[in-house]
Amino acid sequence: MWTYLFIFFGLIVVLLVFIKKLVFIISGKDKIIKEEVIFNEVDEKGIIPKYKNRLAKKDKENVITFFKRGEACLSFGKEDEAIKSFVSALSINPKHIESLHKLGVLYMHKQMYSSASAVFKELTMLKNDSKNFSHLGLALFNLNDFEEAKKAYHEAVKLDDKRPQRYVSLAQVYKALKQDHLALIALDKALDLDPKNIDYLLLKTDFLFEIDKFEDAKDMVRQILEIDPENQEAKGLLHKRRSV
Repeated sequence: MWTYLFIFFGLIVVLLVFIKKLVFIISGKDKIIKEEVIFNEVDEKGIIPKYKNRLAKKDKENVITFFKRGEACLSFGKEDEAIKSFVSALSINPKHIESLHKLGVLYMHKQMYSSASAVFKELTMLKNDSKNFSHLGLALFNLNDFEEAKKAYHEAVKLDDKRPQRYVSLAQVYKALKQDHLALIALDKALDLDPKNIDYLLLKTDFLFEIDKFEDAKDMVRQILEIDPENQEAKGLLHKRRSV
């Protein structure tokens, strides 16, 4: 008789465990990754909810393991293996910023611009960082998506307006869009930040020649030669334009 009672109570326990598990499944509480709403003040529009993944401890450890393995592969020049490791980390935590950044840079280096743009677009949504927007702009520029590249570079310079190279990149986008006036404004901004940069001066000079602003271009050549009297590129550029 006692044997039957033990069996009966055992079945009751199993049934209760099954019912509890079923409730968890229906409510979605059995997921390893749970989402909690974090409210952050992001801009003048007010409070915007952001979602943060809470990973199980083992998953966090695996993400770190894959990430470190990826870094080790990079140190040995094994880029394809590094990509696999960072992708493995992201398969566990799609919002692991360090893995996303490393992966995006790798894609850029391998000229996989479509994949790079997808990664950096994700990064811009996770972290409002000027570097992410700048990388996104470059990837989109290489995909000939100039309008979206322009938007990305605008965000980059809005977040950090002290890097002249970003204005040069923006000028290149404007140039591709045939917006010559805006291209010159962007180049002038770069030169305001770095007035003696020969590369920027030459770029502006060449562009002025292209849009038939010959006198302005000649003034730029003289400006370059004042800084670097032996600059052969400036002299050659002037000679080339004279012969046209």
